[in-house]
Amino acid sequence: MRRALSLFGLLLAPLALACATLTVGSDWDRDVDFSRLHSFGILESQPHERGEGDPRLSELTDRHTERAIDDLLTARGYTLVTDGPADFFVVYTNDIREEQHLVAYRYGLGSEWHYFPGYGWGGYGRGWYDPYVAVEERTFTQGTLVIDILDAATNRLIWRGWAEGTLTESTDMEARIREAAGEILARFPPTQGG
Repeated sequence: MRRALSLFGLLLAPLALACATLTVGSDWDRDVDFSRLHSFGILESQPHERGEGDPRLSELTDRHTERAIDDLLTARGYTLVTDGPADFFVVYTNDIREEQHLVAYRYGLGSEWHYFPGYGWGGYGRGWYDPYVAVEERTFTQGTLVIDILDAATNRLIWRGWAEGTLTESTDMEARIREAAGEILARFPPTQGG
């Protein structure tokens, strides 16, 4: 029975990861009047090095990101300018990296803490332990999207938003980028009250 529950827990773990939410944040210059911004340009991303990093980082990733930013900002009333002056520039960065985490989970039912006497660092003592906890090291693929807004007149950073989330081999990159860009740009422009 315990072995079946242990296997059941291991089967549920990938489902939980596949539905993982994004961690989103932003920061901005509180002295900037964002209401004066009406038009934008998207600056080219740095080309990705061939043969380095994750193969999902490519020109396709850049096109997905640019299309998502364009669609989201124009839907909110901003005008994309490809020739001529703009009020602000958008710069973005995509990154994919492997991270290791220790994952602890209980595979027993109920509360089965046991009392034990014994020797330890401080000599003889007493304590409690849980015999049904397992710890594993797991590798996760973490994707990050950072979107910067630069004042076109000064080229100074006035707003930054970011999102991080777990990726899997079956992740639809275009959909995940659109989701991340949507959650990031939902915070732009910032509310003046904070």
